[in-house]
This record gives sequence, C-alpha cells and structure tokens, in this order.
Amino acid sequence: MATVLTTGISGVLFQWRGLTVISTFQIICYYAAMLSYAGLNGSIAPLLTFQVLFVQPALYPIAGYMGSRLRTIFSDLAAEQEARQQAERDTAAAEERARLARDMHDSVAKTLRGTAMAAQALPLWVRRDPDRADNEAARIAKAAQTAADEARDLISDLRTNRSEDDLATEVSEIVRCWSEETGVPANISVPSPTDTQVRLLVVAKQETLAILNEALANIDRHAGAGSIDVALRAGEDGYAVLHIADSGVGFGPFTWDSTSHSIRDLPEPTGHYGLLGMWERAQHAGGSLRIESTPGEGTSTTLRMPMAASITTSATSNADTVETA
Repeated sequence: MATVLTTGISGVLFQWRGLTVISTFQIICYYAAMLSYAGLNGSIAPLLTFQVLFVQPALYPIAGYMGSRLRTIFSDLAAEQEARQQAERDTAAAEERARLARDMHDSVAKTLRGTAMAAQALPLWVRRDPDRADNEAARIAKAAQTAADEARDLISDLRTNRSEDDLATEVSEIVRCWSEETGVPANISVPSPTDTQVRLLVVAKQETLAILNEALANIDRHAGAGSIDVALRAGEDGYAVLHIADSGVGFGPFTWDSTSHSIRDLPEPTGHYGLLGMWERAQHAGGSLRIESTPGEGTSTTLRMPMAASITTSATSNADTVETA
C-alpha cells in the first residue's frame, strides 16, 4: 500500500513520461521482491495466484492514473480561478471606465462646455459692454479653474485606486490624503503589516474604495465634522468590515440597514449624502450597508464585504491607529 500511494503521488507531481518510468520501475521491484520471497521460502507455488501475479502489480498504473487525473483537476481548478480573477479585473476595469466617463460628462465636460460658450460671446461683450466683458472674463477664469480642480480630483481618484496595493494600505492612503486636503483630523485603524491582510475580490475592493471616497466626500460637503474615525477589520464570519464615523451635525434621527430595510426606506436620492449610490455599490459586490445618524452626534457608515478567503486577524489591539492633522 505504501508503494501504491507513492505511485499515486507521482501521478500528481509528474507528467505521463515520469509516471510511466516510476510505475514500470515499481512493477519490476514488485516481481523482484516476489522472487526473493519465493527464494527465501524455497517455494513459489503459494505466489502463483491471479491476485499476486496480476491484480496487485496492476495497482501501480491504476494509482498513477488516478494521481494524474487529480493533477488535471487541480490544473483545471487553477486555470478556472485565474480566469475568474481575470474576468473580475476586466469587469472592474470596464466599470471604472464607465464611471470615469460619467464623472467626466457630469463635471469636467459640462464645465468646459459652459466655458467655451462664454468665451465665444466674450468678444461681443468687449465691443458692446466692457464692464460686462470684465465680469464674463472673470467668470470664464473661475470656470476654467473649476474644470482644472475637477480634472485633478478625477486623476487623484484614479491614482488612489491601485489594485496592486492591499486594501488596508489603500484605505489609509485615501483617508490621509482626504485629511490633508480638508484639515479634518482622521483616526485610522487598519490591520498592521504583521497581521493577516484583509483581501477582497477585485470588484468588491473597487466598490469598497468607491464607497469610502463617497462617504468622505459627504462628510466634507455636509457634516461639518471636527474629526472622523475610519476602521477596517476582518470579521469572523468571512466578511471585511469598514466603519466610517464623523462627529458632525448629523441628520435624522435615522437608522438604515440593507439587510433588514427596503430601498424605499432611504431618503430621496437627491437628499442625504448619495446613500442610494452607496447602497447600489455595496449590493453589486454582494455586501451590505448600515447607516446611523443623530442630529448633533454625527453619522456612522458600516460596510460589510465578502472576503476572497476566510481570513481572520489578530486581536484589535494590534491594529495601527494613526492620527493625522
């Protein structure tokens, strides 16, 4: 049985040529051992049975074939996993291109279109009303600066979504950059490099970062927060948890959880903080979203996303807590 298992393992490790050599060598050794046994006992008659002569030696190529089939199955699974990951990357790239096109259409393109129309009318105002022309020129300059700021924001958003970085690094980088731009202190708690990293599939990772960016943008525009807390951890149920809380003005009182509430329970899409878009992103990646807010006590957003594998982290006391001004 030990030698048969060896042949089976050889089928997993080697191609057919190597498996044939090992299987043939083991059959030769088997018959050599049988003859040696017969020589030591002075008789070969007890060994002249169908099982001893044919069945047991046949177990070597059979075990090798089974091992080779396992090798094929493992190779197919690896190829399927790679194809699935590539499909995830392609899908994420396509969705990111579509999102960028929408953002450019809604921001930079509209601003530049209005600037171009105002610039076309500027010579007419110079001839007819110099004071109006001065105002129009200032408005065009302001619009051009707005377009430049919008383009910079889009480029910055692209640069912060680097798929080769782990999620904890990207979350920390996004929050630090936001804190530096807004001047709002941020407490960041993520797994340290010595902990097992929180890993998501490509689409889930992209949607998580997009939700984080949207939540931070909402805090900047509406919350008036004195500080924020952002924490990332791996839950014991196979889900990554991202928690974002601010100390701003809040709204409501309001509590909404996608696992127990309907989308109809959300405020109007044009109302509070683009909650509908955040929920759609979480749903698209198989996650869930919980939002709680109280007037004068701020708003907290909790996102749960399925991890790529069952990963657990060490105690939360090992998390990095970094405060940036």
